[in-house]
Amino acid sequence: MDKNNPELWGIGGDDELTAYDPSDAIEQYIEDINDEDLPFEVEVIGYTRVRPTIHDLQGRLIDYAMEILDEEYGDPEAPIRAPHSGQDAIYYAELHLIEEILKHYTPWLCREVIKKVYRLYLNDDGTIGWEEKSNG
Repeated sequence: MDKNNPELWGIGGDDELTAYDPSDAIEQYIEDINDEDLPFEVEVIGYTRVRPTIHDLQGRLIDYAMEILDEEYGDPEAPIRAPHSGQDAIYYAELHLIEEILKHYTPWLCREVIKKVYRLYLNDDGTIGWEEKSNG
């Protein structure tokens, strides 16, 4: 996970992550705050998506397909079995299918990778401003 390149940003407790940078997250957040409470600090969190790998799915598609075939078309007295004839071809087809699925799949699950603290304040013109708080 690259903490220098988060994909999404949010304020702690956000139910949905839709901001692509810290400023977007703050702009969304300040829509619902009372400016009488300013100044105060907020923690803005950077997230990256948790991406599944081929190994997370490998073998499961074949097992699922064989289970369906055996339940619908197989001998009800026979145990569920893995394919024997063409097993290598099926294995490589499964890997190719998983690769294609993962290319187009956008996971919802995210992991925190960085936190930044911003000070929110009221400008002279009545707008809300913010600045990143230094670490030092």
